Amino acid sequence: DFRDGLENWTVEAQTPSGVTAGGNPSVMNLAQGSNTTFSVSQTIEDVPNGIYAVSVNGFSRAGKEFTSNLYSGQIFMNGNINYLTTQGEDVVSKDEAVDGENCLLSGSTPDVDFVYGDIEGYVPNALVGCPYAFKAGRYLNYAAVEVTDGKLQFGVCNPGSGMKDDWTPFGNFRVFYLGTAEQGNATLSNVLQSYMDRAETIYNFEWSEGDYNMYPHFSEDLKDKLYGLMGNAAMASDGGTKMNLINEFSTIFGDIYDCRQAYIKMVFAADELTDKATTMYENHLISDSLYTAALMTAYVGYDAYIDGTVSMEEALEIAEMLHNALGEIGIKRNSDGFYELATARDMILFSMQVERGEADADAVMMNDIDMSAVENFIPIGKQSSGLYTGTFDGQGHKFSNLTIDYPETENVGLFNVGEATLQNFYLDESCKITGKGNVALVGWCNAPNGAKLKNIGIAATVTGGGNVSSFFGRMWKGSTIEDCWTVANIQNGDANTGAFIGWCSNWAGTITNSYADVTFKIAPSSANYLARGTKITYENVYTTGECSNGTKVTAEDVASGKLCYALNGDQSEIVWYQTLGEDPYPVLDPTHKVVLKETDGTYYNEADDILSVQSPASGRDAVFDLSGRRLDKGVLPKGIYIVNGRKILVK
Repeated sequence: DFRDGLENWTVEAQTPSGVTAGGNPSVMNLAQGSNTTFSVSQTIEDVPNGIYAVSVNGFSRAGKEFTSNLYSGQIFMNGNINYLTTQGEDVVSKDEAVDGENCLLSGSTPDVDFVYGDIEGYVPNALVGCPYAFKAGRYLNYAAVEVTDGKLQFGVCNPGSGMKDDWTPFGNFRVFYLGTAEQGNATLSNVLQSYMDRAETIYNFEWSEGDYNMYPHFSEDLKDKLYGLMGNAAMASDGGTKMNLINEFSTIFGDIYDCRQAYIKMVFAADELTDKATTMYENHLISDSLYTAALMTAYVGYDAYIDGTVSMEEALEIAEMLHNALGEIGIKRNSDGFYELATARDMILFSMQVERGEADADAVMMNDIDMSAVENFIPIGKQSSGLYTGTFDGQGHKFSNLTIDYPETENVGLFNVGEATLQNFYLDESCKITGKGNVALVGWCNAPNGAKLKNIGIAATVTGGGNVSSFFGRMWKGSTIEDCWTVANIQNGDANTGAFIGWCSNWAGTITNSYADVTFKIAPSSANYLARGTKITYENVYTTGECSNGTKVTAEDVASGKLCYALNGDQSEIVWYQTLGEDPYPVLDPTHKVVLKETDGTYYNEADDILSVQSPASGRDAVFDLSGRRLDKGVLPKGIYIVNGRKILVK
C-alpha cells in the first residue's frame, strides 16, 4: 500500500512531480499520476512459478473529459496489461450514495454529479474522495500472468492519452498466487470478466471524425478480432482457456492503444498538410494545382481514418507520407536540422510549425526577407498555446515590410518566447507591430532562465495600449539583451513604456553594450524608460536622452562615432561598425567600417590602414594591442591590433 508514500515503489515518470501519494490515512492511502506519463511498480524475486493475479482499485481519466471512455491507464503484471476503468464507468447512484462510506459529498472538494447511461450519481472529483469509493469496492480492476522465471512485477502505468491533464488515482493492491490455471479457475473468472468489461467498452466506443484526440478510431480488423475474443470468453469454462484468453486480451489491448495513437498521428498529419496548404494558398504562396494536389493527398489520411481500413503500421506509413508531402511545399532543413528561411512563405510555414507543436524548432535566415506578400503575419509562438523555445539566427539579414496588426490582442510581436535565443537580424523602418498590450519584437517572455537576444536592431514602428517596447513587451523572467540597438518609433496610448523592455516588474535581467535612440509618442502623464523594472542591470548602455535612465549621449556623439567606439568597450572585440558620414547610427554589419579614436579624442574610419586577416601573425611580426602592450605570438582574438606599425583588424 502507500502508507509510507512512494517508498519501496519504483516510480518512472516524464514529470516526476506528477506522481504523488495521498488520500485519507484513516480510510485508504493512495497514489496518483497527474498530467504525466508514468509507471509505479514493485518487483518480487524468487516467487514460486505459476499463475498470479493482481487487483487494484483505480481509474483513469483522459484529459479533463469525465464522459470519455478512452482508455490509457493500465494495471500490469509482468508483460500482461489490462485497462483501468474510466472515471464515469463506476458511478454510484444517488439512491445508493452514502457520504463518507461509498462517496464523499462534503468538504471542499466533494464528488461531482455525473450521469452514465441511465444512472445519475456521483464520481470522485479529487484524490481525497477516492478512498471512500475504493474502500466500497468501486473501480476494481484485475490482471493475471503466468510466472515461469520466479520474478513478478506488478503496478499501474499510464503511457498517456495524448492530451493534457490525464488523471489516474489508484491504490489497494492485492496479489494472489493461484497455483495452476485449474486451481485458480474461480479467480480467473473474475479476472477474465474484468477484461471482457473493458473489451465491451472498447467495442462500443463512439469514435469521432472531428475530435480525434479524445475519441480516436482504430482499425476494423482489430475490432473484429476483439469481437471474436469476446465471444470465446463468454464460452470459456476451464482455467487454461481463461488464462489463454487473458493473454490474448492483453495483447490486443496493447495493439489497440498503439493503433489509436497511430491513427491520431495520421489525421494530425492530414490536418497539418491541409492547414498549411490552405494558409499558403490564401496568401498566394502556392498555385491552384499544388493546393489541389495537397488536399487530395491529405484525404488519403482522412479516408483511411474514417474507414478504419489500415493497420497501425500502415497508418504510420501514411503519416510519414503526409509529412513528406508537406516537405515538398514546406521549408528545407540544413544538415544541422535548422529550417532555412528565405521567403515570406517560409516565415509563414515556420510560424505554423511552431504553432503545431514544434516549439523548439531552430531556424536561420538565408537572405533579407521582404514580408510585403503577407497581409498580417501570425506571431511565432503564442502565450496561450506554446511559447517559442528554439534558436532563430538571422545571420545578419533584415526583415522589411513586416506587418503584425492585432489591435485587440495581448502579447503581440514577431515572437512570444520561453527560453529562446534570437540573434543577428533587424527590423527596418518599413516594419510595423501593433497590439493591445505587451507589444514588441517579443510580445511575451516567460522562461525560468530567460531568453537571449543578441545582435538585433529595431527600426520599426511599435504601437499598443500598454507595455510597448522594442525588444520585450512583457518579460516575466530574467533575460539578456546584448549588442542590440533600437531607433524604433514607439507609440503607447495610455501607460508608461520602455525602449528595451515594456514591463518586467522585479524580475532580474541584463542589458549589455546596447543603445536606444527611440522616438516616443505616449500619453502626457506617462514616462519612458530604457526598461520598466526594478532589477535590470545596465552594462555599457546608452540613450539619446528621451529615456529617464541610462547613460546619455547626444546626437553629435552618435554621428561622430563616439557612441560606436564606446559600444565596443575596450576594443578587444569589434561588434559595432559605422561608416561615418553615411551611417546615421552604429550598426552590427561588418561590411561597414570600424570606428577608431585619435589621440586628440576625435573619431574616424581609417579604411586604408585596416587589413582583415584570418591567420596568426607570423613569427617575425611585432604585435601590440591599442594600449601599446606587446602580445605573445599565436592566434589573435577578434579586435584591432598594431602589427609591424600598422593597424590590423582580426575577424
